[in-house]
Amino acid sequence: MSRATSFLLAPLAPAARRRHYWLTVAAFTIIAVPLLWSYAGSAATLWMYIFHPSDIATWDQLVAYVANLRVPIPILLSLAEIAEYRMTGELTVMTRVLYPVAIYLGFALALWPASAARLRLAVAFVLAVVYLWGLRIVHFANPQTYDVIFPPLVLAYVVLLEQAARADRVARSGTLSALGAGLALTLAELSRPFFIYLLPFLVVAGCLALRRHRRRVATFLLPLVLLSGGWHLHIARTQGQLTWTNHSGYNLARNWSMIEMPPLVDEIGSAPLAPDRWLNLNTPEHAENSRRISAAIVAYIRAHPGQAAGHALAKLREFLAIPTGYYRWQPDHPGLRLYRWAAWVGLVWLGAQLVAAGVALGRRQGWTIVAAESQLIAITAAMVLVLALGEAGEEARLTVTLLPLLAALPVFGRPWS
Repeated sequence: MSRATSFLLAPLAPAARRRHYWLTVAAFTIIAVPLLWSYAGSAATLWMYIFHPSDIATWDQLVAYVANLRVPIPILLSLAEIAEYRMTGELTVMTRVLYPVAIYLGFALALWPASAARLRLAVAFVLAVVYLWGLRIVHFANPQTYDVIFPPLVLAYVVLLEQAARADRVARSGTLSALGAGLALTLAELSRPFFIYLLPFLVVAGCLALRRHRRRVATFLLPLVLLSGGWHLHIARTQGQLTWTNHSGYNLARNWSMIEMPPLVDEIGSAPLAPDRWLNLNTPEHAENSRRISAAIVAYIRAHPGQAAGHALAKLREFLAIPTGYYRWQPDHPGLRLYRWAAWVGLVWLGAQLVAAGVALGRRQGWTIVAAESQLIAITAAMVLVLALGEAGEEARLTVTLLPLLAALPVFGRPWS
């Protein structure tokens, strides 16, 4: 190995790593701020135009809204929007500020795992810039705030877990990092409904990563029990739902359109809640129909595994082609070709790390799977499958959620001592 190659690939000492990271973040900030300055997102409470923050004017209405929410509106994000609207009559902070800040933080946090070596950091920086540029175009037609809030929360969990698991961290610093990791993980789960299926595995992996520090394990679990645990206990007790959505069956049906719809119940009470609103989907009948559709799709997959596998591979291939348009939004900017190539670079890296994971597990190096970056690899791979097979029609928009995770260029088993 030449001296130059060794210089680029050699792990950086902690002090040098921090210096390189902050210099790269500064350079990224200079590029990102002008690109994001005038961009804004759509309020989460406006999902499918059933509700509007103006609907909640009293404490009784707020309690009723929280108690009866069934549709996939992120509850904490929605409560923040309602609070801002009640105080200011606008949603400036939650749309014009939070949206670009979340995008920026996602890529800024992605640079930390990559900063372990100079070459990784340089490649991650280039990917972050290209992804950011393409995201502005692709996400423009449907800029849902929860799409861009989810990645920085996942990356914050990974970064803070890495810090909390370090034996050389002083007790107070390690405990605060563990608390932050648990808070970031529960906020990520409360921003996307499908994440509940990954949460138990991540909780176990997080506890194992912190196993040498019992106090940090307890601190890590505290926000998860209070927030995710409390919310899921509520919806399980009052609505009989595992996930905080009554619409997942309809999302699946868009992807598995060859399956005949089962008999559905009449959705009484679906009249719009106010003029110029869409149908009210926040009903038990909609939840029952979603359940029936999901059951029909699962039954088809069990009865026709070969056809189901072929369809799944076709949809996965379609998703991995990195489409850039959806519905009437079909941008044709020539630079989007570079965006697509950059996405493939991230996906190829992810695939290489999955191979490394298989090799490590084959050698019975099972503990490496609980390392912080190993968890990021698992989360990203799981999201590729969920987004490719659980929805159809908006693949370009859904890809945006993956971009900061791909830009991190995680290495399986790192960090590990």
